[in-house]
Amino acid sequence: MEVSSQAPEFKFIDSIELKNSITYLGENNILKQSIKKNASENLESAKENIRICRELLKNQKGLLIVDITLCKEVSIEARMYYSSKEVCNSFYAIALIVNSPISRVIANFMMGINKIAVPTKVFNNEADAYKWLNKHA
Repeated sequence: MEVSSQAPEFKFIDSIELKNSITYLGENNILKQSIKKNASENLESAKENIRICRELLKNQKGLLIVDITLCKEVSIEARMYYSSKEVCNSFYAIALIVNSPISRVIANFMMGINKIAVPTKVFNNEADAYKWLNKHA
């Protein structure tokens, strides 16, 4: 049996675009946030990204996929905010999508230096991320 590495079609219900990201709300309170090409995340953009997640989730907890494959950098302040209890209280689990040495370094910093209080894992593709997230639904 051949296993596909393609992500299941992400059927989104709503979306919001910001300067540095686009966030999609899918079924079962799964959010997909794609950081835009060459975006530099700072504390202000991090807070705005999480505000949008909460808005789309209507202040309920959800599951989050963050595609950081095109992200240029994430500031120390943004990494600290993303790993804060305030942010972690909004999600059951977080999957990070990477595909380059730069995005992998960003993900490893986020997970290693700033301990995230919810299950968090790094993936090379969306299919594996969805499969893992659904175990936390």
